[in-house]
Amino acid sequence: MKVIVFAYHEIGYIGLSCLIKLGFKVLSVITHIDDHASEKIFFSSVKKKSLKHKIPVFYPKNINNLKWIDYLSKLKPDIIFSFYYRKILSEDILKIPKLGSFNLHGSLLPKYRGCSPLNWVLINGEKTTGVTLHRMTKKIDHGSILSQYSIKIEEKDTSKSLYKKLCYASMYILNKTLPMILKNKINEIDCTDDFSSYFHKRYPKDGLIDWNQSANNIYNLIRALTKPWPGAFSYLFDKKIIIWKSKISFESYKTPGTILNFNPLIISCKKKSLEILSAQYTECNILNKRNIENISRIKGKKLIIKNIKSFKNLKKILILGVNGFIGYHITNLLLKYNNYKIYGIDIKNNLVKSFIGNEKFCFIKGDIKQYYNWVKKKIKKCDIILPLIAIARPMQYIKNPLKVFKIDFEENLKIIRYCVKYKKRIIFPSTSEVYGMCKDDYFDEENSNLVTGAIKNQRWIYSSSKQLLDRIIWAYGVKNNLNFTIFRPFNWIGPGLDDFKIAEKQNARVTTQIIFNLINGLPVTIVNNGNQKRCFTDIDDGIEALFEIIKNKNNKCNKKIINIGNPHNEYTIMQLTKIIINIIYSNNRNYNFPKFSGFNMLSGTNYYGEGYQDIDRRKPNIDIAKKLLNWTPKTKIRITLRKIINFFINNNTS
Repeated sequence: MKVIVFAYHEIGYIGLSCLIKLGFKVLSVITHIDDHASEKIFFSSVKKKSLKHKIPVFYPKNINNLKWIDYLSKLKPDIIFSFYYRKILSEDILKIPKLGSFNLHGSLLPKYRGCSPLNWVLINGEKTTGVTLHRMTKKIDHGSILSQYSIKIEEKDTSKSLYKKLCYASMYILNKTLPMILKNKINEIDCTDDFSSYFHKRYPKDGLIDWNQSANNIYNLIRALTKPWPGAFSYLFDKKIIIWKSKISFESYKTPGTILNFNPLIISCKKKSLEILSAQYTECNILNKRNIENISRIKGKKLIIKNIKSFKNLKKILILGVNGFIGYHITNLLLKYNNYKIYGIDIKNNLVKSFIGNEKFCFIKGDIKQYYNWVKKKIKKCDIILPLIAIARPMQYIKNPLKVFKIDFEENLKIIRYCVKYKKRIIFPSTSEVYGMCKDDYFDEENSNLVTGAIKNQRWIYSSSKQLLDRIIWAYGVKNNLNFTIFRPFNWIGPGLDDFKIAEKQNARVTTQIIFNLINGLPVTIVNNGNQKRCFTDIDDGIEALFEIIKNKNNKCNKKIINIGNPHNEYTIMQLTKIIINIIYSNNRNYNFPKFSGFNMLSGTNYYGEGYQDIDRRKPNIDIAKKLLNWTPKTKIRITLRKIINFFINNNTS
């Protein structure tokens, strides 16, 4: 059987060796240069193995260009194998082989799709991982599964020890599965999206330790990044200290980062403390076997290890409405990186209270009307302004239209004008509602008409307020060179969208309200027969897109309007309700929910009041998001709904 092999690292070496040993005809090998200057080479060379067996070997910079596609096509392989090759193969390459393309991935798919699963499972404190041989498709790590092998992660495992386990597992799974492939007996099972997860690529800078984390979390980070990886690190007297090995020590109530003891070296964390067993400070290796007090720089001093050298280099972001649904989730993501300092204000703190105490998060609890001087100073100080303060519940558009106008329009207009005055970048949350009753099949940011109803239909005050702000921002961009990005969320849903206190008043948004009524044995209210179609977007997908807007690579997002939604998750409200019912009652034996009480069918006027008008459907064109952000939504509706339901069950029921 003729094969082409894409391979690198020790597992790439193992994969190539197994193919040669079992009698596959390897037509060509594509690998990477063994670059000792840019990374520590601790693994066997795929290049040398190929040359030893007189196999043509190449390491192109861009494997997906026409030259290489033509070369690979002319070889006419039966199969392509990928073993830890670091670049994504285009669909044009994947469709070349007669029997398909297969990849060996270092996790138990569908969990830990994406990059660096070895490190991520340790960082997240997982107890098991493994390897998966699967068919390659244009969606990364989504193809059907040929074989899997599970590995137990011990508490003392490090990246190095776990990598050895993965190598043995890879050898086992290949020796078991490749002979069957050689006989053309390929058995596959679907790789579903149930319990799936995706993780991004890690870089050396991601090893910066946040001492506001628990000792357990920091211990996991250290063992995940220890040698031969670049290491978890902090700063002592503005010089890097790399920590290679640690263990969890006693409880401490000192400020996180405080050095509690020198011999052994113990550092306070948010929960408990960490004993440093091995570290590197500038050129000196620090071991607790030796007396650390001999290092004169720190002898006898009580000091705090800062998380970073200085906040001067951090991108400063002001988030107004930081405790809201989007505010909480984007803050949670930003604080995982070491590039941002967040300033936030909100009238509540129930979601963000876990961030308070983090030195990269500065929070004021209060109304912006009472703290305008603070807001103004922070706009002047910050690089990016994200004004998320808004009333975004349809019931309020009817009941309190002037309040909606005051908060959604007037307060935001003040913020926009400050951004113009101080020449700040504003990332403004518009809404899919600005499209109103547009008749286009897909709502397009640049071409679709924005159609609202009669003045008496007060439901449109939210849409009109947002639309006018979009137009004002655009005008300021043209006339005053305001740097802006407008994003339009299409029904973002996820844990924390609304709480049950709002649902008790029958005033929550649709997903929360349905779940609340079902869990409490109440009839589910369906408005206008539930025929309205919506495209539901998982909050993690939405936040991923918003994060790309914040990063603004190559300034691609400047002065752009971007739809953020999932056109593949289009359901009527009745269909959505039935999916939720199915999920809840399939788990009923665990929670003993009340019996389903049926539907309460109401007209829009009876439910919302006079002045309501519905929107039949709204489906986004996301071509601009795909192009500018390199983003596509990944999460199916059932996965999102399970997350929301579990969140509410865990937080609102005994």
